[in-house]
Amino acid sequence: FSCRTRSRMPNVCLESEGAQVVLATAWDSKHPPEAIIDGEDGTFWISTGMFPQELIISFPVATRITTLETKSACMKNISIQKSSNQVPTGWSDLAKKELSHAEGQLQIEEYEVDPSIVRHIRILVQSGHELFVALYSIMMEGTPLEENFTRA
Repeated sequence: FSCRTRSRMPNVCLESEGAQVVLATAWDSKHPPEAIIDGEDGTFWISTGMFPQELIISFPVATRITTLETKSACMKNISIQKSSNQVPTGWSDLAKKELSHAEGQLQIEEYEVDPSIVRHIRILVQSGHELFVALYSIMMEGTPLEENFTRA
């Protein structure tokens, strides 16, 4: 009898794994876009109250991803796109979802994704249930295809 648990791959959407927020259409000094990749539970990025909003996260190398999850508040329509190009261009859809309103609670959403090779992801917040929305984290399990970067 063998009892095996599924070993989790690292969350490649973390600063500690080399991820960087390279573009955000909203910025607040108390809730900057980098909060979504800092690995801290209590930090978040907040929108300015206008839609759509956009964030781009780049990875140091092409990465094979297998799962996708977001933690947010007050978001309604979100789409996540991928690019495997060296520069963030040539986007294709990775996931789209209309989120139900979870008043006073986090929206923890898992997305069905096919295993994909990505170098950049673009998060498009099309609308919210409120004027302001918050993104606490984006989690993607995956494996870098090259190990030519150093972890902090």
